Amino acid sequence: RASSAATPALSNEPSEADWTVLNAVRVSHTAPGGIQSIRWGPGANVLAVTSGSVVSLFNETSLHSQVRDGHCFVQTSPKDFYVQFPSSNKRVSVQSRIHVKGVDLNKSYAVTWNASHVETHALDDSTQTVTPAGLFALAAQSAAVFKDTVFVASESRILVLNVQGVVKHTLSFTEADGEPMLLNVFGNFLAASTSAGLVKLWDVSRRTPKP
Repeated sequence: RASSAATPALSNEPSEADWTVLNAVRVSHTAPGGIQSIRWGPGANVLAVTSGSVVSLFNETSLHSQVRDGHCFVQTSPKDFYVQFPSSNKRVSVQSRIHVKGVDLNKSYAVTWNASHVETHALDDSTQTVTPAGLFALAAQSAAVFKDTVFVASESRILVLNVQGVVKHTLSFTEADGEPMLLNVFGNFLAASTSAGLVKLWDVSRRTPKP
């Protein structure tokens, strides 16, 4: 199991320096003849390993990181991450209840999500602890957090929720707008890029987001 790595070499010829060996992945069911085939698919980012009559599927994982308000989030495996607090640089390891596909955080909360669930964790600077705050079923394309409000891009809308998953408002998109694909909070503003190539902004410092 290896990954390609960019090298400063001027030559386009492949070499051993282009690859880095990663940790081995164990196949739980292996026939006496061993592994017979390894192929990508079905679907994107899925590796199929065949051994006898058993097919094992492995999801490719992109590890995420985020730094905001002095707090650092680093994903170390599909379900594991740590948060580093700025006052002491203490790292608190956390095991998520979901396979993490995206992350955002501020000084009070960390938000993780995938295609079916969103999970929130509360960050406490005084005790330097990370505790579960919410887990709710929601198909999330992207998400962002502002204070104690979570924004989730889901289909043709952005849901505005509290950290327990209760919907407070909905920001709708027209067919011409396209669907929200990527969310980001900067200062008091929420930005959303869409499938139609647009960028929409809202002032989220008020109780109700204003475009």
